Amino acid sequence: DAALADLVERADAIVEASLTNDRLLLMEATTRLFASVTYATGNVAFRTVLAEAEMAIRRNLAQWHPFIACPIERSATYERLRDAIAGREADAAQSLVRELHVFS
Repeated sequence: DAALADLVERADAIVEASLTNDRLLLMEATTRLFASVTYATGNVAFRTVLAEAEMAIRRNLAQWHPFIACPIERSATYERLRDAIAGREADAAQSLVRELHVFS
């Protein structure tokens, strides 16, 4: 469906940004994916809270750097995330997001 295709396209953009090792491009691509995921949930309350907090979140992440420093390893993990999204494997996708952001 169109929503899934959009998420996969945005995940592809993250892989490409990660391969360039440009942290700002990676941050922007990640932000686009997370915004699309948030919208796709259909959870109006969640979307409203995030919309209200967006400026503070962006300000607090201004100096963000990827937790996985090696662009090859990081990009491979983003590729697995893209594949999990494409395969509608929510648990795998969540686990990979946690791995990428050191929440596991």
